Amino acid sequence: KKCCSPSHIIVCDNCSETLYNDVYELLSCSSNRLTNLVRQVFLRDTLKCTSVCQNYGLDFKSTKTVEFGDERAAYVNSFFPPKYIAALCNILA
Repeated sequence: KKCCSPSHIIVCDNCSETLYNDVYELLSCSSNRLTNLVRQVFLRDTLKCTSVCQNYGLDFKSTKTVEFGDERAAYVNSFFPPKYIAALCNILA
């Protein structure tokens, strides 16, 4: 797989070194796949309009126009491991 350094500083507050390294690798080597995922309206809106990204130091709630319940955040969290959530939040940023 082709990898290149991320185009921006990675935000991953409270991440262990291992989690940060996993996020860095995802953003370096899988950014196209992650970008395609974030283009899906359900996922993008859930990341933007819930507290999912707050755990990683990214809060989009100030820019939101609609708010979704915790069920939607729990649904997304059940599908993706933390490294993917943190990477997707960084793609969205």
